[in-house]
Amino acid sequence: MKRFDFAAFPPVLFIGSIFFALLLAVTTNVLKNYYLPAELSFTETESGTLLTETGSIVLDERQLTFEERDARIKGFILRLENRFEKIQAQRDAQQLRRQESIQHQILCRDDVRRSNRDMKLPTLFRCYRGALTLDLEALRKERTNLDDLIGATLEAREASLATINALMDAIATIVDAIDDGVYGSQKDLEEAKHNLAERYWIPKWIASTKLRADEMLTWTSYFLETIAPQLIENGFNEEYAEVLTNAYACFEDAELRITAVIDAEDLDAITEKMDGALGELAACLGILRGELSSMQEPETVLEEEIQEENNIPANRTPRRVLRRARLTE
Repeated sequence: MKRFDFAAFPPVLFIGSIFFALLLAVTTNVLKNYYLPAELSFTETESGTLLTETGSIVLDERQLTFEERDARIKGFILRLENRFEKIQAQRDAQQLRRQESIQHQILCRDDVRRSNRDMKLPTLFRCYRGALTLDLEALRKERTNLDDLIGATLEAREASLATINALMDAIATIVDAIDDGVYGSQKDLEEAKHNLAERYWIPKWIASTKLRADEMLTWTSYFLETIAPQLIENGFNEEYAEVLTNAYACFEDAELRITAVIDAEDLDAITEKMDGALGELAACLGILRGELSSMQEPETVLEEEIQEENNIPANRTPRRVLRRARLTE
């Protein structure tokens, strides 16, 4: 029986692994921790999210067709290879801007703490204006970088662009109001923060999350379309065939979770579903990076170990097992 030629397996799969590693490094709670004022909280909403007895999410499942996957991956890898270094530089710059914003917050917190009663309000205005200025610069860069996104559809980019533009206009209005002395108290300032977050930051974050999910769908489409022909060919070592079957079923599950993110509308539901999608993708990439490489060794990594390593609930196993059975019929 012929062994799977690991060297011939598309190396760009591991470029994809790097991409997702970068993606997973960005927390999904940045908005709630930074952009939203402390007094703005979220309650449970009737978003349609259902839970099983074990606590797992019941998804509104929607699998892409083969035609939809093919349309997404057409020219995808070539564009990625041409722009990979630029994308990496953009992500590095984004991280630096985030660190600059955090440093600004720390310094302003100290300034407010040291301010006397007469200087506290002017200090609050100055600090908030500075934070808004940093936000505007970051949003300008984000808007420019939309053109370099690889794998995102035009519809998703346009939806994100609309929310970015609306947010930038709202921020500019608040900056002008601060300069003109419109706000006369800390309460006025907090109300402005609250309104900006609720009316503009939240829609922007939702659109940006769906844009990221749209990119992720292209990646899952690529993995599925790359692995599928390998499953059809005969003569592979059974261990390698099982790895590919597990990976294929895993990416199908990931695709379902990603489409659930795109179809959701409520902030809490989107956050929860995105967490689930990222966890599933981590498991899928673990199968490709870990199991496929470990096939050179006599021991086989069990699916239960992958679930434990990636904190994947055991109740996902039956669906994957059923898919595996269907693929190997």
